[in-house]
Amino acid sequence: MKILSLLKKNLLLQIRDYWALIITVVLGPFFVFIYWMILIGLPSYYNILVINNDKGAHGKLFVEMCQTDNRIFETMHIKLISSVDSGKQTLKKRNADAMIILPENFSQTIENLIAQTDTVVPKVHFMGEKSNTRYLVGVITSYTSVDAYIKYLTKAKEPWTMVETFIDEEKIKRSDFDMQVPGIIILSVIMLLFSAGMIIIRDIEDKTLQRLKLSKMTIFDYISGVTLSQVIVGIISVLLTYLIAAMLGFKSLGTVSSLIIVCIVAFIGIIGITFIVVSFCRNATIFVLAGQVPLFILIFFSGAMMPIPRNPMFEIYGNGVCWNDLLPTGMSITALNAIFNDGKSVFELSFPLIYSG
Repeated sequence: MKILSLLKKNLLLQIRDYWALIITVVLGPFFVFIYWMILIGLPSYYNILVINNDKGAHGKLFVEMCQTDNRIFETMHIKLISSVDSGKQTLKKRNADAMIILPENFSQTIENLIAQTDTVVPKVHFMGEKSNTRYLVGVITSYTSVDAYIKYLTKAKEPWTMVETFIDEEKIKRSDFDMQVPGIIILSVIMLLFSAGMIIIRDIEDKTLQRLKLSKMTIFDYISGVTLSQVIVGIISVLLTYLIAAMLGFKSLGTVSSLIIVCIVAFIGIIGITFIVVSFCRNATIFVLAGQVPLFILIFFSGAMMPIPRNPMFEIYGNGVCWNDLLPTGMSITALNAIFNDGKSVFELSFPLIYSG
């Protein structure tokens, strides 16, 4: 029964190597809890803005249908607004998922189609952010409602035309690759976790830290030295990442200096997390294992690898704050998107920078 003996031996070794055991067993349930924290309270319906420019009655009747029909109301909540600019700002803050603009001739063209006196069909505009995962479903929901309303009245197969505009592509056209670049840059920022951690761990294992203490070095001196060295490494990593992306066709409306400043703020947060993790580790092996936890959290829940739906818990000066914004890189991706897509400077991104810092 050598198998049972080996099983007993391996189980005992696994218990002794408790860090690896804890991470393996707890990481999955912990991620489930984190996802629940991020998505808790996220509505099952989609918030749709409507600008009713219609001069007739059908625009108003369509809005009333969406607000009173229980089947539609379960999946879509309508809010009437009057300004396209204010609607765009609401969409960018992710306080709404999509926007519908009914044209001035909405009723007239429908009546003409019913009477078969004209073949001109109404053009309904839809707006949203391509990078917003909720827009993809929200626009389908609102499209279905518009389509059902017009087809019911006209009995035609194609009685209207959809015009779609992505507000995050108004200034520059974005490919799928371009949409991923901000997250990849933040990934290079996050990887500073191991670079900084290994320096500190080596100082501990080689007794360098004890010798530095004898030189009357202060804690501030040590933290500053590590931070400055890692900021330099991080800047090189970010610039190299940005350069390769630019060589492959990526274009930014903002400046490289704005990119660097946003990343430096994120560097400081990552280095702070590194010091916290290292304080619980005796050697490099334990650090590599323990460092997986914050690494995975930062990669998956800051939006670096995949978009995370924004579900604001509260607002600060009109800016929604979500659970994943508590991470040091949470708002960095939002800031980078504003730099790359809208050409904003760091002076226009004061809230994300101050909050991340």
